[in-house]
Amino acid sequence: MGICAGESICKFHKEIGSNGAMAPSQRTESEPTMQRLYDRIWLLAAAALLFFALSYVAWGWIDVFSVPMG
Repeated sequence: MGICAGESICKFHKEIGSNGAMAPSQRTESEPTMQRLYDRIWLLAAAALLFFALSYVAWGWIDVFSVPMG
């Protein structure tokens, strides 16, 4: 007897893979956009850096323009 107890479990194990993630070819087209972003770690990191960079730039502009003239 192998690592799987039954045929249905073995089929599930083959579809999912040893690391628990489905292969890209097995993913459905109806995945939400945020799920696709979370699955791509480097894209998520770039999005986070872009968000924080834009936040700090906007915060800086607000801070500079809120200083009274004179």
